[in-house]
Amino acid sequence: MKTISINLKAKKYPVFIGKNILRPALQTIISELKPDKTLCLIDQNLQIKSLGLDKTIKLAITEQDKNIKTTLKLIDSFLKLNLGKKSLVVNIGGGAFTDTAGFAESIYARGIRFINCPTTLLAMVDASIGGKTGVNYKNIKNIIGSIQQPNAVIIDTSFLTTLPKDQLSSGYAEIIKHSLIKDKNYFNHLKLKDRTLEQVIFRSIQIKKEIIELDEDETNGLRQLLNFGHTIGHSLESFSHKIKKPLLHGYAVSLGIIAETYISVKLGYLNSESLDEIITVLADYNLPTKLEFKPDYDFIQKAIAKDKKSVGGKPKLVLLKEIGKAVTEQTTTFDIINDAVKFLCKKQ
Repeated sequence: MKTISINLKAKKYPVFIGKNILRPALQTIISELKPDKTLCLIDQNLQIKSLGLDKTIKLAITEQDKNIKTTLKLIDSFLKLNLGKKSLVVNIGGGAFTDTAGFAESIYARGIRFINCPTTLLAMVDASIGGKTGVNYKNIKNIIGSIQQPNAVIIDTSFLTTLPKDQLSSGYAEIIKHSLIKDKNYFNHLKLKDRTLEQVIFRSIQIKKEIIELDEDETNGLRQLLNFGHTIGHSLESFSHKIKKPLLHGYAVSLGIIAETYISVKLGYLNSESLDEIITVLADYNLPTKLEFKPDYDFIQKAIAKDKKSVGGKPKLVLLKEIGKAVTEQTTTFDIINDAVKFLCKKQ
């Protein structure tokens, strides 16, 4: 078992990484935190033997359930159990699950303690770490949310043995994103596929740790680096749910990475060879490189105008200067964004 320590001003917490570590890691954390009550929230599709907590609630939280209605249901459960500041909630599920549960825990009683135990690759390298919690509203991704750090994260890679192939590919979109914004050497290893999955997870978490420790609460803009591929990707994901052709989050990020790399080339930040190289690597991990439905450009523009990075409705993106180096708060136009989406509609 490996451990990474996340060291923030407000809180320090461990990230445990390994196979079949859920129970021993959980016991270690509980012995340190000494909660008065423990609640386990677990994805209803998971088969896990009792963890010995006071109460277990099985429920489904998919992307469609990631909303205020589900948040309030969770809070009702907390009230019925009379959870308080000394209580502890363990969230076991994918990214939509930990995002929603973490949000409920962040606003109940102005914040109670929780542990994230991600069960998908995407959640392991992204959603479970860093304290971002939130839900969707009116087809806008994560527009309601808060930053509330967990008390620990347990990444048990044994959950990945039964993960569907499309979910595994979806997680690799975030992994490739990490390499593109911060570490060209890491990108080259991903190209060669010469690292174990556990090594890849470890490096992605290191990169996210390095960024969030310098910008815990999004005050200096550095944390925006983690949004590379997400501005356009989120708009496509939101639209896909509206038309009942839902994209997996990682698939939307893959398309967003291509679109925002295309814009990087159009604005003269990056060479076209790098765009081709990135498209090839995404395809090698079975990620989409072409949009399979007709986009609604008006919907996409409105979604991007509401993006938290936009200023006065004008889009600002994270763009690539080179593979392994990204820049934030780059102004562009909706005409160029439309060109990038049109590029996604062509066969790559």
